[in-house]
Amino acid sequence: MLSVKDNSTAFKKNLKKKSEKIKRAIQIALADASAFQVDAIRERTEQRGKDVKGRSFTPYSAGYKQALRKRQNDPKNRDQSPKNFVDLNFTGRMFSALTFTTRPSRGVLFFRTAQQAKKAFIHNTGKGRMPKREFFGISKIEQKKINAIVGKKIKKALS
Repeated sequence: MLSVKDNSTAFKKNLKKKSEKIKRAIQIALADASAFQVDAIRERTEQRGKDVKGRSFTPYSAGYKQALRKRQNDPKNRDQSPKNFVDLNFTGRMFSALTFTTRPSRGVLFFRTAQQAKKAFIHNTGKGRMPKREFFGISKIEQKKINAIVGKKIKKALS
């Protein structure tokens, strides 16, 4: 007499459990990677004045520098510390509107308001008289860090 025990039901149950765990890990990884990228764009642009390729931005025009100095001397804007590089920050509204959301298979970075999205587009593409200052993107170094963030979360979910 030969007896065969079938454990396919338990196997399917464990596989489904692992699949759900991986889906959750992917969503967490995408959220972490997106948050990292928002911070990286802000830090790279506002703190170092660099574009997505690590180059310094085209300098501000003389008229814009004058408006910036006037704004910085205004007593209502005392928190504005003058910087000796282009940081794309006049009022702070554009970067405060930068945020992210996640979808099942990707993270999406965007600006909360149409006005700030338009402003960012003009800066990023150099539309009109504005020089191109490509800040909204992912550098090669940032891509490697994002890959590490996602890989670490998924590896943890698989273990």
